[in-house]
Amino acid sequence: MVAKDSRCLSHMFAAEIFMHRFLLSSAIRTMNPEEADWFYTPVYTTCDLTPWGHPLPFKSPRIMRSAVQFISSHWPYWNRTAGADHFFVVPHDFGACFHYQVSHRAHMGNLNLPTIYYH
Repeated sequence: MVAKDSRCLSHMFAAEIFMHRFLLSSAIRTMNPEEADWFYTPVYTTCDLTPWGHPLPFKSPRIMRSAVQFISSHWPYWNRTAGADHFFVVPHDFGACFHYQVSHRAHMGNLNLPTIYYH
């Protein structure tokens, strides 16, 4: 995505990219998935920008679903925990749009991790 649009690096939501770059060079990184406690899943949802440099929040849920489908079908480590040991950086205020019913479920006492449903 960054190669497609270099504005992602200077955008106010560039934390996704900088977190990914930090973790790639981090001493805590392992190349052995059996040793990993967490898996960072870089998706860069805010890098799909309009010609004017604005993110397209309505595309983000679809991008996230596609990423999860790809990861779960290509790497067994997602399926080992149903993604509970994977994390995403969502540096924008429309992250709640991915799981609009989470706060309602929490209010009702359901504190399980949000689930992405496929249609």
